[in-house]
Amino acid sequence: MTEETKKEYDYNGPIERTSVEIAKMILPKLDALKDYVIIENFAKADPVVQAAFSEKSTDMAIDIMKEIANTDIPFPYATRGIDKIIYILQTLKQYIDGSANQNLDEFTARMLGTRDPETNKFSKEDCTFGELMLKLSEARKSTGDDKYDYLARPEEPKAPEDAPATGVEGGADTTPASA
Repeated sequence: MTEETKKEYDYNGPIERTSVEIAKMILPKLDALKDYVIIENFAKADPVVQAAFSEKSTDMAIDIMKEIANTDIPFPYATRGIDKIIYILQTLKQYIDGSANQNLDEFTARMLGTRDPETNKFSKEDCTFGELMLKLSEARKSTGDDKYDYLARPEEPKAPEDAPATGVEGGADTTPASA
């Protein structure tokens, strides 16, 4: 290879193409096992359900690793296909969260009834504290005037606390089940 050819070669291209194929191979496997690997509350699940999760997810991981091993992807990039799936899910989550927050902001602004003086558009940021207190008082009266029927919930946790421990961190778990 000449120096000019080396500069033009896209070293990342084959890695990206292979990782896309790996991601496409993984998605149907997740779909096929969704009834086993998506659990409502792992910590409170029946032990049989937990065991099925562990067995199915381990089998799936081993199957996926075998298929990745049959590709030409360099080992430092073996999980790039999984990164692509995670990116898709993170983007979807951000879109849904953003839409919900934007809708809540618009709803709040419209209910407060305050408008930006320059644009004449609804804006919660232009509501004064006094206007907020007045609107809250009006809302309480229209819903029974019971100050104790509002449930103030703490912030939701950022990651599920009931996420299962897979036991496969850094590789397949080879610990016997009876250990």
